[in-house]
Amino acid sequence: MGSHSNQLASYLIAWIIITFIGVILFLLPVVYDVQAAFTGFALFGIGVLFAGTGFGMTINYSVRILKQKFSEPKALPIVEWILSDEEWKQYCIQRLKYNLKSYLNLYYLVIASGLIIYVVLLFVLEEQTTIIDILLYDFILIILSVIIFTFFNYLSYILGSGEVKIYNSSVMLSGVLYNWGIPQGKLINVELVEDNPTIISFEYSTPYRRMSPLLANVKRNFVRVPVPLFEMSRATYIVNEFQKRINNTV
Repeated sequence: MGSHSNQLASYLIAWIIITFIGVILFLLPVVYDVQAAFTGFALFGIGVLFAGTGFGMTINYSVRILKQKFSEPKALPIVEWILSDEEWKQYCIQRLKYNLKSYLNLYYLVIASGLIIYVVLLFVLEEQTTIIDILLYDFILIILSVIIFTFFNYLSYILGSGEVKIYNSSVMLSGVLYNWGIPQGKLINVELVEDNPTIISFEYSTPYRRMSPLLANVKRNFVRVPVPLFEMSRATYIVNEFQKRINNTV
């Protein structure tokens, strides 16, 4: 691979960039004295969204990088693969499609919330032109958010490396550790998924602190590990071995 950078670091860099973009958009109405009220409002809204989300995610990934340094496996991996540039590119595209499909319900929720706000504005605001302006700017805000976040998400994958390490109780994919070998952690299912490239799908649970005692205190996690073209027999063996362990603990 041409790039062996840690994917967590790539995520961190991407979110830092988003934070700076948000700060710039936030300051534009002040620096350039934007006269149009709703133009300034739109820039302010986009800036707050990007800067706030970016800052929070920057802290999140900074903490994850520090935690991972202290929890990396000391044992040798069961298997170690490095995907070719083309295989890694195909995996990145596949993962992007998978994430978009997973986030589809969230996008619907955002759009539905926006429609509710629009209906409220129709009754609150008197000037029709004002309503149209707000609808336009909010629509642009949502579209830009989806496009930019999706782009940086995909970019963070591409900047990562196609290095795969599978351990007895964890997986490291492009420098990111997915670990179920912790107190109250549990491997739930491992299966081979036919795709381009073929995927080993790991499903596992980890303890999760909830604000409400009514909610589950475990979090279900998934990691989709790409399999190099000429490692199918080895991948099948690994899946079977993990499934035997799962069946023996049930």
